[in-house]
Amino acid sequence: TTVTGTIATYTIKDVAGNSTSCASRTANVYVDKTAPTCTVTKSNTGTVNGLTTTVTCSDGNSGCKTTNTTGEANLKTSKTYKVYDNVGNEGSCNVVVVAQSQKRTKTCSSGKRCSSASCETYKQCVNSACGVASYKSCANEACGVAAYNTCAAAGCAAYNSCANSACGVASYNSCANSACGVAAYNTCANSACGTSSETYCSGEEITLSNGTTGCYEDHTVMGNGASCTSKGWGCTRGTTTHCYNGNISAITQRGCKPSSSPNHCDCRTHIGYSTRTVNKTCATAACGVAAYNTCATAACGVASYNTCATAACGCAAYNAGSACGVAAYNTCANAACGCAEYNTGSVCGVASYKTCATAACGVESYKSCRTSACGCETYSRDIGKCGCETWGNFGSWSNVNSCSAGESSNHSTTTECRVVYN
Repeated sequence: TTVTGTIATYTIKDVAGNSTSCASRTANVYVDKTAPTCTVTKSNTGTVNGLTTTVTCSDGNSGCKTTNTTGEANLKTSKTYKVYDNVGNEGSCNVVVVAQSQKRTKTCSSGKRCSSASCETYKQCVNSACGVASYKSCANEACGVAAYNTCAAAGCAAYNSCANSACGVASYNSCANSACGVAAYNTCANSACGTSSETYCSGEEITLSNGTTGCYEDHTVMGNGASCTSKGWGCTRGTTTHCYNGNISAITQRGCKPSSSPNHCDCRTHIGYSTRTVNKTCATAACGVAAYNTCATAACGVASYNTCATAACGCAAYNAGSACGVAAYNTCANAACGCAEYNTGSVCGVASYKTCATAACGVESYKSCRTSACGCETYSRDIGKCGCETWGNFGSWSNVNSCSAGESSNHSTTTECRVVYN
């Protein structure tokens, strides 16, 4: 703003009375009451080190101060910048910084080979633990005669099908859980919400006897019920119940109110109201979680299991097992076969026996089987049991509400976490 004025004409004289007049002059006075413009931009976003801000000041009047801030690097929180022009006018601008959690995952492509336990296959061997080579089908001597009836014996060939936890889970119940993502946040005052200014009194608000309310310093009690004149304030005690300000013209600079002590006045200096910056209120992750989304997850409990054949379901059919009786024996000469030839005489004794297949001859052969008794032929490369041997590459980073780093319990995936700033 330009204000134009005329400087008055002056006359000067010497001792002898000679005089000279000074001509009038016109002067322009420039008044700047406009705040400068503050602008902030951010760069280097999406990094773990924080972003970079650039602050600029523009002012078409008195011009910006050269000492104004020009920004900063590695900023991780929201901030307000201030700039000033050459006559002290203030401008401000805000930058909002948002912290974002991210994760990336790599997958195991092959498992370690276990050193001892959890065999994939067993060695083939001939062992008594495998049972006898040929038995009657589903046969047991408790069932009847040599063409035995079918009956139940030890060792299941197949299981009934049923829903059982050993089969693996088919689906989970639905519930509200952190694994489902956040539905809403609580509301609170937080720096992430931005800021605003508020007016407050750092002393005490007092209403004077003339009805004027102002902000005054902490009180100084003046005794004897006489006056505050020791401070030159002309503050006198009018009655036993109140004080008033005797100097109305200075009421904005000082004030009186009754003291809690008898015959005393509280005389205070007017200090005016102050302003301060406070956080705005909004719903943000910093306020805590109000509710989670609903989804089907293991944390909700199991809704049902897959159907498969498992021991818990009971046996549907049985193998021919050692309890079923022997189908064929070795052939040998044995008393059970009867006599082939006798000695001469009624008590001649047996010269030889007939040859037949009988239990006394021993078992003909054993089955070849794969069983733990034979030892392990090939060790397992199961990822879940033995851990991971070969990992794939990490995938790209993705935004998440929260992240838990580390290897999964079944060694199938590994997760890395980070926080970037935008």
